[in-house]
Amino acid sequence: MPFFKRSYLIENIKKGRHEYDRQFNALLHSICAYTLFQAIHAQDKPLLPDRLQLAESVLSYVAELHSGPDFGQDPSVEDVMTSFFLFGCQFCRNNHKAAQFRFREAMSLAEILGLHDPASYGNISPDEADRRVRTVTAMAFVERIYALQHGSTLQMPRLMGLDMMPFHKLIKRVSSTEESIEDAAVDGLGRMIDQVDFVDETVVRCWKSNCSLQPQPSEHPHVSSDKLVSLLRRYKRPLDSGPMMKEGSAQHADILLTRHWVRSMLWNLALRHGFINPYASEVELRPEYAVEIAAETIEACATFDIRCLETHGVGLAEKLFNVASNCARVARAFPARTGGVVFEMPIPGLESGSAAGCGPLDSTDFNFDSSWASQVPIFDADWSAPQGTQVPEILNRFLALFALFRKGNHPFLKPFMQLMASLDFTSDSDSTLWSQEDNLHVPLVM
Repeated sequence: MPFFKRSYLIENIKKGRHEYDRQFNALLHSICAYTLFQAIHAQDKPLLPDRLQLAESVLSYVAELHSGPDFGQDPSVEDVMTSFFLFGCQFCRNNHKAAQFRFREAMSLAEILGLHDPASYGNISPDEADRRVRTVTAMAFVERIYALQHGSTLQMPRLMGLDMMPFHKLIKRVSSTEESIEDAAVDGLGRMIDQVDFVDETVVRCWKSNCSLQPQPSEHPHVSSDKLVSLLRRYKRPLDSGPMMKEGSAQHADILLTRHWVRSMLWNLALRHGFINPYASEVELRPEYAVEIAAETIEACATFDIRCLETHGVGLAEKLFNVASNCARVARAFPARTGGVVFEMPIPGLESGSAAGCGPLDSTDFNFDSSWASQVPIFDADWSAPQGTQVPEILNRFLALFALFRKGNHPFLKPFMQLMASLDFTSDSDSTLWSQEDNLHVPLVM
């Protein structure tokens, strides 16, 4: 996230600001803690215990700095960013209640500062205004993502209602060649905004299944099937990488895979509202579409090396788990449309048909070169066949990726192995028929 220009940190460190400015010191250490928690590659696993111990120590130090009897009375942008990085640390630790608390704290500080109000930018320096615009834009984006991932309550409707793109366009572009790489980060933020600009209070209310609880329904209390179809078609279109985004880069991976995840979440929202039907006139509202999304997602993953994917940490693993789980549960709910095939790919450390021993796989199971896809057995899948018959191949590729990702040291390998073990593709594909009146109502665990 391009919260600030790198020169802002470098110049202030050279001036020794962290030695006398408690807020800036807390910000620096929060960035260090987040970096220690976040980007852990498979080859770093032997160093993981020491690294996490250091991260915990730095996190405790930041928590002590980021407090006081008058905390919040006169906040700075540094305070907002520190709370945000503390949110990131708790997210990486899988402490989502603590993460939600820190994110609400960051949003409350932002509200006190008036970051969402253009009128508050009148009497500050251009550089300070730039940092504020960057901060509120990035937070509004993350708020939308987190609201979908973890059902976070909207603490600040003004941020959720913020028109992010005009704010994003106010961000100052750098002029020096040395810092031109930051323009790519700003451009990437704009692309990410484009992928979540549809998320508003109505979408989040529907996602949390609270739309039916409105005592006096508004004019449009639900997300309509037409809107969901329109959004699914919008995000189906190929991503235009543009001149700023390097193909195969970590930023490219983040943007492209988030795009596929958004498609999966939109389809899931249609599922929750009973719009999914095997005989729907719109292909986007059929069960097979979830399989198509999963297939395109894992194919996209194969274009990036494993270190590139691991850079984004457990947040990316969670998004991929959401996509793959949608595919698996649809296969289980619609056995007639998934074909009578059995999982046959041997995954090291996994006994056939069993989820026993679901811990991280041994480091000798795979050679961790950069091309993870080259280590996955080649499937003789007929990609011209109906989407449903491809499900085993798709899910096995996801399983292989989850096993390779940080050598399985993340929270999503074990539940995915258990989910796969629960699937039964041995039934006769003609044994179940669905009528046009049948809609699917299956609660999906996110």
